[in-house]
Amino acid sequence: MMEKLNLFKSYLVIFLWMEFCGIAFPADLFSQPIQVPVDFPTLQEAVNEADDGDTILLAPGMHSGNVLITKPILIASQFIETGLESAIYETIVDGNGRTVFGVSGPFDGEVTLMGLTIQNGEDGIMASAPVNLYHNLITKCEDGIDYETGGGGTIRNNVFRENKDDGIDLDGTLFNVIIENNQIYDNEDDGIEIRLHSYSGDFSFCRISENQIYNNQEDGIQFIDYPDLTPRIYVVERNVIFDNKMAGIGCMDQGESTEDYRGADIPEPIYLFNNTISGHQYGITGGANLISVNNLIINSEFAGALNNTGNSIHAFCLFHHNTEDLVNANADTNSCLFLDPQITPAFYPISGSPCIEGGTRLFLMGSDTLLLIPEGEFEGEAPDIGAVEYARVETAVPASYEIEMILKPNPFNEYLTISALNALSEGSVRILDQRGRIVEQHPWNGSDLQLRLGYLNKGIYFVVYSDSRGTISRKLIKI
Repeated sequence: MMEKLNLFKSYLVIFLWMEFCGIAFPADLFSQPIQVPVDFPTLQEAVNEADDGDTILLAPGMHSGNVLITKPILIASQFIETGLESAIYETIVDGNGRTVFGVSGPFDGEVTLMGLTIQNGEDGIMASAPVNLYHNLITKCEDGIDYETGGGGTIRNNVFRENKDDGIDLDGTLFNVIIENNQIYDNEDDGIEIRLHSYSGDFSFCRISENQIYNNQEDGIQFIDYPDLTPRIYVVERNVIFDNKMAGIGCMDQGESTEDYRGADIPEPIYLFNNTISGHQYGITGGANLISVNNLIINSEFAGALNNTGNSIHAFCLFHHNTEDLVNANADTNSCLFLDPQITPAFYPISGSPCIEGGTRLFLMGSDTLLLIPEGEFEGEAPDIGAVEYARVETAVPASYEIEMILKPNPFNEYLTISALNALSEGSVRILDQRGRIVEQHPWNGSDLQLRLGYLNKGIYFVVYSDSRGTISRKLIKI
């Protein structure tokens, strides 16, 4: 009886995770999963024997890649049962120089990969059928994922790092691609590369939202045009794109991917809403139908915006600390700001920042509504400019609240000690990520608090202490 109860609990967790991630439920979800290596010694053997809709559960350890998938199945680590990030790093599928997962269609349904480390492949995933990725680490491959014609799907809550070409590569004819809440960094070419290959048919939609894209060796996001106008629409919203070597968002043409800042006049609609773009040679280049609203475009070595022509427009954007703000770029200078944004090193606006309520929730071109942000999705009278709303992190410190909170070491890798130089009342300490989400929370009275945080992704965090007197915060860097 107890064994059946535990099995039921495991499947309940799977059910909740799949519901959260938007995965379709196969009819036989609650049949017992295929376990590797218990039921089959290798992942490929398990895939071969699986039926449509089956779940394959990988035990922690190293598994051989070069796996061919030709049916809709779910492959996951114990993360799907426990929610522990350690399961991601402990469950490795290694390509040994060959493509780790090859997904070939057509077939009805989708493949889903969840909670895995996918590494050392010619590509991490090569897909000509729909593939969803949730909570994976894809590293040390050529492309992290390469969607080809027939591919597409949702890429959510993954890390793409240290791949030898692009983190994410979109090629051919794809439909309904969603890329959200990923960290994409330290890849040797583009963070995301998008080729607009010729095709005709139904509209293809791609949304890229709430990602952190940084330290890639070419562009943060690169669009590459081909001669024909195609029925595609791209929405790029609320991303933090910073310190990529070349352009934050770059447009090329004639199938050429080596960035030369030509700023190609790509005719397909590209909508850029509420992004923060900082620390590039050029912030945004190219586009003949590029609609840029509520963006923060700063710290460009040469220009914030270059060759945004035709029907393109920048409106309600803030430009600052670019050698030139606008070069051959259309802008509504009545709504754009050219001021110090007054932001933290992690791009949060501070009190008094012109970014606060400096954006717009509604943007029209002619009779077309191109942007309409629902009332509940921003603080105050209007949206802020940039990717992050001011109220998402508490920074107010009362004048009489003089407490010194010390973080050692900072930057850190595995362990962190939080100390105070003077006594604190009983309160709580929270660690927040760059989007203001709580990743750790503990009671604290000022005694040394030692935390093991090696599981956190590389990036910027905030340590926030609160008690009845107020709140203080400190920036924390994970390396």
